Amino acid sequence: MNINEVIQKVLNVAIGEVGYIEKSSNANLDDKTANAGNANFTKYGRDMHELLPSVMDFPAAWCDAFVDWCFYKAYGVDNAKKLLCGSFDDYTVASAQKYKNSKRWFTSPQVGDQIFFKNSQRINHTGIVYKVYLNTIYTIEGNTSAGSNQVVANGGCVAQKSYTINHPKIAGYGRPNYSLLVSHDSTTLPSQGKAIREIIDVSKYNSVDFVKASQKYRDVIIRVGYRSYSKGELTLDTKFVDHARNAMLSGMKIGAYFYDQSINELEAIQQADFVAGLIKALPISYPVYIDSEYSNSAHNGRADNISTEQRTKNVIAFCERIKQYGYRAGVYASDSWFKTMLNYEQIKHYSIWCARYSANAPTIPKYDIWQYGSAHIPGSSSPIDVNKVYVDYPAGQDSAETGHPLPPENASSPCYCSVKATALNVRNKPSTITGKVLYSLPDGQALNVYSLKNGWCKISVSDEKWCSYKYIRPTVGSVTNCAKLNCRKNPSSNPSSRVLFVLRASDKVNILSDSGNWFYIEKDGRTGYVSKKYITIITS
Repeated sequence: MNINEVIQKVLNVAIGEVGYIEKSSNANLDDKTANAGNANFTKYGRDMHELLPSVMDFPAAWCDAFVDWCFYKAYGVDNAKKLLCGSFDDYTVASAQKYKNSKRWFTSPQVGDQIFFKNSQRINHTGIVYKVYLNTIYTIEGNTSAGSNQVVANGGCVAQKSYTINHPKIAGYGRPNYSLLVSHDSTTLPSQGKAIREIIDVSKYNSVDFVKASQKYRDVIIRVGYRSYSKGELTLDTKFVDHARNAMLSGMKIGAYFYDQSINELEAIQQADFVAGLIKALPISYPVYIDSEYSNSAHNGRADNISTEQRTKNVIAFCERIKQYGYRAGVYASDSWFKTMLNYEQIKHYSIWCARYSANAPTIPKYDIWQYGSAHIPGSSSPIDVNKVYVDYPAGQDSAETGHPLPPENASSPCYCSVKATALNVRNKPSTITGKVLYSLPDGQALNVYSLKNGWCKISVSDEKWCSYKYIRPTVGSVTNCAKLNCRKNPSSNPSSRVLFVLRASDKVNILSDSGNWFYIEKDGRTGYVSKKYITIITS
């Protein structure tokens, strides 16, 4: 299972409980609506009390017990505890503190988060986030009230709710560690497997004509930065941004790596945070790697002579932190380094990128990418590293930041577009220079587009909210039942709505949004309104 599937399994349990009503006594607990009352008798409290009678009270206020129950039903006792930072608890204050102690407390929501609400004295209510859409959070809560989007504790039922992202009663979000249950079986193949493609890797020392390079080398792994081997500063690779931009423009899928000189686990986590902050707006397809090797021939770097045990701990800390951000994690090292300077058995479940400049394959048991040499690449005056890839990483990445939320229930019209990037920045102006980042949208997020401007799309009717059109996936429609279709300036056939251009039968258009009986569409960079009755949505 990837991380989205792990999250969805919990959400499916929660969604299935919507409509359950609290009971007046210890009877008919498994029936959704029978024996309705307000005495705090529920099947959630019963089941959790039976599991942990010293921790979970029954009968008792049950919003937190409901959340724990959903995880328990999805994954059993042991795995549910792992996801919930080690234990169950029916007291909201204590549950929130667990996340804080585990450094899994956040102020911005993601699908699958446990949301916590507060009154004037303390945290007093909780639920599960099942959807995040622009500035709205959608939840499933136990012991609340239906039909109202006010925060209601002790409301007596399981209900779907929604709130603005800046609601004053939202205290924060606990993030279960879903990555613990992600299957890694498909990310590490036997070394003797057949390579499926060749790719390159680059840093500031390389200049590449990516358009030409992409004709042979399909994808690229780019160095994000490094930690100085002398003073330990975290430093951005000066060509990272340009390399990433040019690679994407050439159609290449990208991965990332960071040169390691951490001397302890805290520094390794700092490196992961540094990387995640720089790649969050990029469509990362390959894993994010930590590059473990000597700093120079003198072997006098700050991390060159730490113990194998400590170096392995640092690598694991980096990878686990990267996984928390929703990316696949990997380790880059030489064949001999994996065997002598790292504990390979402890890290082999991560993606392994092994360097061995030889006609002979690496000797470690398993690896996913083999850096086997270098070659002259168009646009470069010196050879560039080349690699054989054994895993189809571009098929997609696991992302804890995502989920694929549906349009909000109260939307005035369907959403016709979705995000096709790991995290797409929304800005207050159509510019990466002057536009301030307001928030980010996850891959698959549904949205409408209301206008286009110089490669930017406006995603709000009333507010200045812009994002790059290149990372938007529109719905495609085809012109049907007419030979010529006028595309107009406004959603009207009145003479005042002038014809901008004419579409022909069977022309394909990108549907961006709608307005009543009209679609707002894009064709070859031109936009306008066309009558819905002459457009058939292409569903496959």
